[in-house]
Amino acid sequence: MKKSLILCSVFLGQYLMADFLPQSFSAKFDQEYKSAIKGNVKKGHGQVEYKFPGLIRFETLKPTHVLYITNSKKAWYYTYPFMEGEKGELTETSAKEGQVLFTKFFDALKKGLVTNNLYRVEKTPKGQLLVFLDKSKKEIGLRSALIQFTSGSEEFKNISAMELEFLDGKKSLMTLSDVKINPEINDSRFEFKEQVNQSETVKK
Repeated sequence: MKKSLILCSVFLGQYLMADFLPQSFSAKFDQEYKSAIKGNVKKGHGQVEYKFPGLIRFETLKPTHVLYITNSKKAWYYTYPFMEGEKGELTETSAKEGQVLFTKFFDALKKGLVTNNLYRVEKTPKGQLLVFLDKSKKEIGLRSALIQFTSGSEEFKNISAMELEFLDGKKSLMTLSDVKINPEINDSRFEFKEQVNQSETVKK
């Protein structure tokens, strides 16, 4: 009986690791940043497209309209012009230099909802709390992540919100909607094109 329980536990752990993060996803988001010192809150919204490993297209409309894209070779950070017709500001770097927190965080979720060499998982009334270990905390830039789910099983498609705590104590609450699991996303979506314009943005 004891051996059966151990085998069952190992199997469940492997299942949660292998199946939690889909190979790709897209979603709309609303985001709130809370200052650690003054408690001021900034709000924004946008959309994200992701493919494992390390491919992300992340667009935020507020408080500043910006587009971040990275693939295995390069990363682009584009600030849209204040007025249509003007030129935006583009920063281009290597993928390693330009990789941001969200890319690293989503990649880390491949480990699933089980304690591993990147984070410790704790079950809470609000959801699953991921507490990052010292080394991964510095590499990813997060202290913890509380993943909340809608009613139903704790699968990625049922994520309702993620509450992230950064190293400086600042917190971000990201509420997801219109989550699509394993959509077909062409790799060209993870390359910046100069003709990017206002028509490609998320509708309010």
